[in-house]
Formats: sequence, structure tokens, C-alpha cells
Amino acid sequence: ICPLPPKMEPRTLSLTIANNCQDFAIPPLDLNLLLPLEIHSTWPQNLLLRGKSTIYLVGRNIVQLNGLGCLFDRQILVHAHFINSTTIQCTVPILLNSGNV
Repeated sequence: ICPLPPKMEPRTLSLTIANNCQDFAIPPLDLNLLLPLEIHSTWPQNLLLRGKSTIYLVGRNIVQLNGLGCLFDRQILVHAHFINSTTIQCTVPILLNSGNV
């Protein structure tokens, strides 16, 4: 485990590794430091149970990465489409029960 120093700014670091503090791995790896993702709202806020509707999540610090997704009902993961740094889009799956997701 390599803890990062507190209050680091978002940027790309060059990371090298050694198990004896002398022989470092070559070539170095890039490590991207990102701000935490924040979601503030969804649109629309109400959808039908039939699924296949589109929902937009609006926030900040959204970064286009592999594996970006939306998790519904804490068990159904769907791929998210990156729109920009403040918006992603997901297709709502068919849910068995109504309620908050």
C-alpha cells in the first residue's frame, strides 16, 4: 500500500516502484490523480418500471474512463455514456420493484 500525501492536486504523476528503495522499475507508470466524482441530480426524476428509459446524472468532476457505469438497486450495473465533465447518461434496466434507485 502506497498512501498519497494529503491535499494533492489533480494531475498525472510518474510512478516507479522498488522493493528495496534502490532498484526502481523501468519504465515508470502514469498515475492519474482525479477529483472525487459528485452527482447532484438526475433527470428525469420519475420513470416507468418497464425499463429502457434514458436517465441523465448531473454533477461535477466526471471523467471519461473505462468502466464508468450506473448501479441500480445496488445490484444491476449498466454502462454509462460520458456526455461531458458534468453529465453522464444511462439506460435504466427493467426493475422488479418500484422505489428509489
